[in-house]
Amino acid sequence: MLALACGAAFSIVGAAQSKPKPEARTAYEWGMEYLRQGNMSAALRAFNQAVTLDQDYVEACAQLAETAKAMQNGGGGGRFGGAADGGAAADARILARSILQSTHNLYTLQASLFPNQAIYQWALGQLDASQTQENAESYYRKAVALDAGFTRAILSLASTLAYRGDLAGAQECLRKASESKPKDPDVLAAYAHHVGDSNPDLRRKLTDRLLELSPAHAAGAELLSRISVDESDLTARIATLERLKILYPPNEVDATEWYMRFLFDAYNRTNPVMALALAQEMVKITPAGDAQKDWHDFMSYAELMLQARTLLDRQSYAEAAKLLNTAKPPYLVSPDPQTMLQAKATDLAGNPAGAYQIVARTLALQPSDALPSALAQYAAKLKKTPAQVEQDVWNIRRKNSEPFENFTLPAYRDAKNVRLSDYRGRVVLLIYWIPDSADCRDEFPELQKMLNKYGPQGFTIITINPLPGQNAIAPVLMSHYGFVSLRVPDASTLMNLRQSGIIASATSFPTNILIDRQGRAVFWPAFWGSDPRREFELELQALLARGPKD
Repeated sequence: MLALACGAAFSIVGAAQSKPKPEARTAYEWGMEYLRQGNMSAALRAFNQAVTLDQDYVEACAQLAETAKAMQNGGGGGRFGGAADGGAAADARILARSILQSTHNLYTLQASLFPNQAIYQWALGQLDASQTQENAESYYRKAVALDAGFTRAILSLASTLAYRGDLAGAQECLRKASESKPKDPDVLAAYAHHVGDSNPDLRRKLTDRLLELSPAHAAGAELLSRISVDESDLTARIATLERLKILYPPNEVDATEWYMRFLFDAYNRTNPVMALALAQEMVKITPAGDAQKDWHDFMSYAELMLQARTLLDRQSYAEAAKLLNTAKPPYLVSPDPQTMLQAKATDLAGNPAGAYQIVARTLALQPSDALPSALAQYAAKLKKTPAQVEQDVWNIRRKNSEPFENFTLPAYRDAKNVRLSDYRGRVVLLIYWIPDSADCRDEFPELQKMLNKYGPQGFTIITINPLPGQNAIAPVLMSHYGFVSLRVPDASTLMNLRQSGIIASATSFPTNILIDRQGRAVFWPAFWGSDPRREFELELQALLARGPKD
């Protein structure tokens, strides 16, 4: 069905892209104004009036569905119709359900009267408030089959397929759409987004094509940001982030401001003077608040690093080592440059054992490709064998690890109880995740690649969904992965897990904990930072290298 729906010839302008009626447009604009004011109930009524006046009004239908679903889920920060109490929120949920149902009835009638109109099938998909979105997928497929030029339907279908875990289906749909609509920036942006990390070269080509067609496209900042994280070559990463900075200025685009931290990190490793210049610029252009405070910290750190280098040049080794001992890399900044500089100063000050310990500790807690050679250099001065070095590093890891509490939870696949202790002797990545979180779902394809590669060596991935209310969609998603997927069946189980500290260890989602063969929590991979996937792979390799009794 997907090949049929997405393989038809695309028209230049889909029949569903009609100009809204003036009175419907007015109601829609009132709805948007109410949203800006935080009055979601009034906004929903306005959008409902707009679609009642014009059932072909795509934007009004989309906003109605989005607003109603947000209200059903308690969105809007409790601001329903200007009130924030629980009663008002409950009334808002009732209103949302009522309007969703009446609008669904309206479009069901329209679809029966005009069975060849794609917009009505698409609208029914938008109005599907179910967790699994199975009906929405069916409606979107019908819409695309009826009008293969209806861009909104194509994007909705791809998004729903991805939400349900069918990433290959989403990519194939958008691939065919991009071939037939090569100059549609929204299709290109969606294709590049859903290609994701599975094909970095293709994502880069699609992003370049998008930015040629639409240099200021809203998706460009997110795409360039993602590309930069995947660049293993620092020169290429710097070029991508500098391009991001030019096209989407950090004082105008929040995503760019955030990713300038990655540019700072790359400069700190390659050109410390540029790192300081960037931090100084960001302090000037970032509005007062937490972000500006962060950039003051980056600036102070860059100044300290340059001061330490100056002291080394002056052969003030002990003073440089003392200065670096007081420093801590800012969040998302690799500790490697500071570690190697501090170790060098300590060694030149006549303390090679201290230099060895500095590098060993950083390597133990945050593995990287840059540190082993430096550690070997100082180990040679101390006449340590490779086996002794490995044991020293492992002793540091063991000292900083702790046994993870055992638990028992039912699996989605067969409902059988699974205990963490069942996997003693294997390295386990434990993931706390929430099914409707894109940040959680985005990690899974790459983790599946890791599982394919290292599973035969004793690696297992266990996922826990702590929200019983999202147990319907979780098995749909997890059917695409080889993880051991567990569920929290009810609120009382969730409370018990929190009291025991098992769920309490997850303060945000996703939370990842890498547990060694003896059941000790050793690493907490974040999949954020300068080289998150490579760092995780090094952590995993380190734990797999140890035997069950080490």
